[in-house]
Amino acid sequence: MKLKGRLVTIVAGLMGLMIFILIFGPRVLLPVFTDFLTEGDPGQHYYGWLLFREAPWQPMIGMMNTADYPYSVSVIFTDSIPLCAVFFKLFRAFIPKTFQYFGLWGLFCFVMQGVLSERILARYVKNPVLRLVDTSFLLFLPIFVRRVFWHTAVSSHWIILVALYLFLSDADSEQCISEKKRTLKIALRWGITGILCASVHIYLLGICAFIMIFSALRVWYEQRGVLRALLIPVSFLSLSAFTLWILGGFSSGMSSGAPGLGYYSFNLLGFFIPDRWSSFMPEIPYYTEGQIEGFSYLGIGLIVLVFIALCTGVRRKIWRRPVVGFGIGLFVFSLFFSLSTEVSAGQYLLWKYDIESAGLIRRLWEVFRSTGRFVWIPTYLLIFGAFAVLGCENLLNTRIRPKKAIMVLTVCCLVLQIVDLYPGLSEKSRSIRDAQPAMEVLNAPIWDELAESGKYRHIIFMNKDLLMQNELYAFANYAAMNHMTINDFDFARSFDLHIREIAEDSARHSSSDTIYIFTMAEQNMLDNFDLTYYAYDGYFIGLKERKDECV
Repeated sequence: MKLKGRLVTIVAGLMGLMIFILIFGPRVLLPVFTDFLTEGDPGQHYYGWLLFREAPWQPMIGMMNTADYPYSVSVIFTDSIPLCAVFFKLFRAFIPKTFQYFGLWGLFCFVMQGVLSERILARYVKNPVLRLVDTSFLLFLPIFVRRVFWHTAVSSHWIILVALYLFLSDADSEQCISEKKRTLKIALRWGITGILCASVHIYLLGICAFIMIFSALRVWYEQRGVLRALLIPVSFLSLSAFTLWILGGFSSGMSSGAPGLGYYSFNLLGFFIPDRWSSFMPEIPYYTEGQIEGFSYLGIGLIVLVFIALCTGVRRKIWRRPVVGFGIGLFVFSLFFSLSTEVSAGQYLLWKYDIESAGLIRRLWEVFRSTGRFVWIPTYLLIFGAFAVLGCENLLNTRIRPKKAIMVLTVCCLVLQIVDLYPGLSEKSRSIRDAQPAMEVLNAPIWDELAESGKYRHIIFMNKDLLMQNELYAFANYAAMNHMTINDFDFARSFDLHIREIAEDSARHSSSDTIYIFTMAEQNMLDNFDLTYYAYDGYFIGLKERKDECV
C-alpha cells in the first residue's frame, strides 16, 4: 500500500473513532463504567463475563463452572465476546472487580468498520476524498450502529467486511509471489477469519461461511485452481472448529438449535422499514415482532444512491463480469436464507413452507434461528456495489465534469442520510448516555453477612424462571463479587439438563457451603427440605446450618 493509501486508511479509522465518540461519548470507554450494561442482553454479556472471570481455568479455556454449577458451560453461550473474555481473564489479578471491555470493543469495531470499508472501496473508487465520503455511510449504517451495546458481539461487522474483502481479492493475480505461496496465503487468511468468527460470535461464523463458499467457487471458476478453492473451506472450517472446541463450544450440554425459525426472519420490505430510524419514511409494521432481528433499513440517502447505481449498472450490463455474477449469487442465496420458512412483506405473510420432515436441513437452519441477521450480506453487497458503480467517473451523463457530479451527488446524499437517520442515532445515543445504575435488589444485611463469613461457595435457585431478569443479574453480580457460583443463568441456548430436578435433589441432600434461593411463589415447597429459612428482600434463603435469627 502506498503512503497516500495508508494515510487515507488511517483517516478512515480516525473517522470511525470520532463518530463513535460523537454517538456514545467517551464515558463508555472507562472500564469501571457499567451503567449501560446492567439490563437486557447487555446484562447477559456483562454478568456472563464476570462469572467467567471468577471461574478456575479449565483445559477448554472458555469453560466456566460458575454459571451452572456443578456443571460447566462455555462463555460462548453468554455472548460475552470470548476473544476478549479469555484475554482479560489472563489479567484478572490486576483488574478491578468492576471491569468491562465492551466499550473498548465497540470503539474497535467502529475504527475497523472505517478501515475495512475504505480498503474495500479502494478497489473501485480511486478518488480518496470520495472514498472517505462513501466510508461515512458505512459508519452511520443502521444495521451496524443499532447493534452496538445491544448485541455487542454481533456488531463486529468488520469481520464480515474482512470476509467480503477476501471474496473480492482471492481471485486477484499477484506477480510478485509464486502460485504456491499465493495459495497458502489465501488459506491462511481464511483460517484467521474462521478463528475470529468463532471467538467473537457464532452468527458471524455462519455469515462468513456463506461468503467463504462463494469465494471458493469464484476462485475455482476464474483460476481453475482446484487445490486453492478446496483449501479455502478446509482452512476456514478446521480452524473455526478448533477454536470452538478449545473454547468449550462442543462440551457445554447445550441444545444446538432453538425455537423461533421464521419468527426472527427478514421481511421483504426490510430495506424500507425504518423502525423509528427515519425522519421521512413512514412506519411499516413487521409481520412478527421478532423480525427486528432482520432490521436492515438503508436510509434515504443510500436508497437514492443504490437506485441510481442499479439503473446505471443495468444500462452498462455490469452483470457480465464474473465477480458481479458471483456477488449476485451470494446476494440471492443469503437473502433466501434470511427469509427463512415464513416469507412476508410488511405485516402480510406471503407464503410459508413446512420443513419439519427435512431432518438435517431443519436442524442446521435452527442453529441460526435468527435468520434475519443474514441479510447483512445483501445489505453490504448492495452498498459496496453501488459505490463501485458510481465510483467510475464516466458513468453519469451530465454537463458537469463526471468527478464533480459524483462528488456533489454523494455528499448531498450523505447529508440527506444523516438527517434521515437522526431519530435513530439520537435515541441510540440517549439510551447509552442516560443509562442508570442497576437497581439494588439484595439490600438486607444478611447478604453481606453470608459473604463475609467465607463459608458459602454456591448459590442454587430452586427455579430460576421465577426470577425477574434484574433479580437474576443481581444474584450473578453478588456471586461473582464474592467468589461464589450459581446453578443457572441467562444463556443463548437451553440446557439439555434438568436444572430444576437437580436443584431439588441438591436441597434434599443439602450442603453447608450452599445458599438455596426460593421465591415467595415457592413458599409451599419449604417443608419439603430440611433447611433453615430466612425471609429477606422477597426471597426465602435456605441454609443447612441455623443462624441466630430464624423465621
